[in-house]
Amino acid sequence: SVAIYSRLLPPSEYGIFALVIANTLLVQSVAYRWITNSVTRFLPAQREQPRELLESILITYLMVCGLTGALGSGIYFWISDLHVRRLILLGILLLWATTWFDLNLEAARSSFQPARYAWMSITRSVSTILIGVPLVLLGLGAYGLLVGHFVSALLAATPSTLTLWRQVRLRWHAGMVRRTLRYGLPLTADAIVRYVVTTSDRLIIGHFLGASAAGLYAVGYDLGWRLLNLLFSSIELAVTPLVFRAFEQQDRSRALTFLAQVRTLIWAVSAPVAAVLIAVPRPLVEMVLGVRFRETAMEIIPWIAIAYLFLVIMNFYNYAFRLGLRTELQVVVMALGAGVNLMTNFLLIPRIGLLGAAIATTAAFGAAALLSYILSQRILPMRIPIHDIAKITLASAMTAGVLRVLPLAHGLWGVIQMFLLGSTLYLAFLWVLNPAQLRSYAHRLLNTIRRQEPC
Repeated sequence: SVAIYSRLLPPSEYGIFALVIANTLLVQSVAYRWITNSVTRFLPAQREQPRELLESILITYLMVCGLTGALGSGIYFWISDLHVRRLILLGILLLWATTWFDLNLEAARSSFQPARYAWMSITRSVSTILIGVPLVLLGLGAYGLLVGHFVSALLAATPSTLTLWRQVRLRWHAGMVRRTLRYGLPLTADAIVRYVVTTSDRLIIGHFLGASAAGLYAVGYDLGWRLLNLLFSSIELAVTPLVFRAFEQQDRSRALTFLAQVRTLIWAVSAPVAAVLIAVPRPLVEMVLGVRFRETAMEIIPWIAIAYLFLVIMNFYNYAFRLGLRTELQVVVMALGAGVNLMTNFLLIPRIGLLGAAIATTAAFGAAALLSYILSQRILPMRIPIHDIAKITLASAMTAGVLRVLPLAHGLWGVIQMFLLGSTLYLAFLWVLNPAQLRSYAHRLLNTIRRQEPC
């Protein structure tokens, strides 16, 4: 989507779109995130009898929609600018639809329904483009993208709405609501400060440098972040309910061992891609982005890749707070990151522009990762197999170093070269360094395949 939008919209229009999305995410973090987090935490253990939880989730969602609707209406009538009024109205509708989609998506994941999860995700991604792009071509600009996001969220959530919630009634379960509040409200504060780290830089850029600069920054940021997040979240989303379920069944040592193995896998997937983005972002940027966005993207993507690696480290140690039901400490971690982010943004953006925002993001996640490690050891000591992580990091760095000195082609062919050469080099370096006994596992796998072959 970033590739398409960056070719259809000028930076000013993309900046308006990015700012509306940023403000919508802020309200979602404040008002709704605790509800979504409660689904993640409690639904895996109540798969057989989920009605009480779902009824509590539904009634609290509708109550919060009433509150946000009243607040949005007040702002709508207070503002006199017709253009801003339209954006506020679209923002409210998008908030409700996106949150409902997220609740249903989280329910599919927590209920171990990968097919439904994949279908919903793909439907939303595809329909956003199929609806938004024609509206942009008709001249609606940022409004077209926002309408596309709104309609696609409703379409993707419709099958789940008609099945999961069909037997659910509006009933108040005080005990369940209190339980979700105790768990989720601290994570609401975490979501707010996480928003400050990941999104507030666009608002600060918009204040100091204007909407066009915010659009330039958002495209480069989103390209690097979404690519890495696709790799990270595909594994993270699958294993989180399994880890929570293991803890609910009192199998804590198995859950921690499993989590450490997953972290090694995530690092093995994320680190090489981040290293390549740091060393040679040019082919990907030229293939994906419009000409007006490329220079800024190549400047900030390496910093965003480093920031994402810090996020991977932080998220591992944050599991200690969620599993130990000490989610308030996760707020402390992200509060430090938010403080570092705001201070560095206000210090650097007026001096060095968009690069300052990228550096601020990296500094924020680095500080948060360090504090998460320190605090997590007091709640639930969690260990990363450091020798394996070091070997993977070395293999990633060597791969990126070789690609850095090679004369890669431009655009698509350069990306193909990076993928083929990078994959070959990375696998070869892993084979030599042998993290997590890779060679032994490969030999066992080959022997198993050979035994299964017909004589």
